Amino acid sequence: MRSDLICWLDLETTGLDPCSDRILEIGMILTDYDLREIAQFHRVLSCSTRIHDPVVQVMHAGSGLMAEVTEGEAPRDAFADALDWLVHRVDKGTAPSAGFSVGFDRSFLAVHAWGMHEWLSHRSIDCSTLKILRKAWGSEPERRTVGVHRALPDCREAIDYLREARLTLFPSKVG
Repeated sequence: MRSDLICWLDLETTGLDPCSDRILEIGMILTDYDLREIAQFHRVLSCSTRIHDPVVQVMHAGSGLMAEVTEGEAPRDAFADALDWLVHRVDKGTAPSAGFSVGFDRSFLAVHAWGMHEWLSHRSIDCSTLKILRKAWGSEPERRTVGVHRALPDCREAIDYLREARLTLFPSKVG
């Protein structure tokens, strides 16, 4: 196990409320602090909950996620697999969670997958914060993120975003 890794996390959900909505997909990528990928985890969860928000319906239908949910893994099994994956790769409480709006994902873990929430560090690296500040201060790159709303591609997009921001923020540390 290691204590020097970042856990890139993305969840796709049925809505915005962790108390009434459900997790449809879990994606995690472990990187070192040089942002080199070490391992990845992915599960699509089964869900019988109806999605009430039309924007979320269209988003998940367009990404292909809704078609996969019918064959997804039982949530309890997926959460157990995800925790087991973490336990065998990182020391408890050491890996910060990272991604775009990672606090949102952590709020769902706190309700639905407490073991995962507890295993990760309380610290986080939120690329959305950087994106907002770069835009406000006039240094946001012209390219727009793609946001495919699938767990692993969204994790990789956040990693790429931090890689790009690192060139500007910490050029002497890029090697």
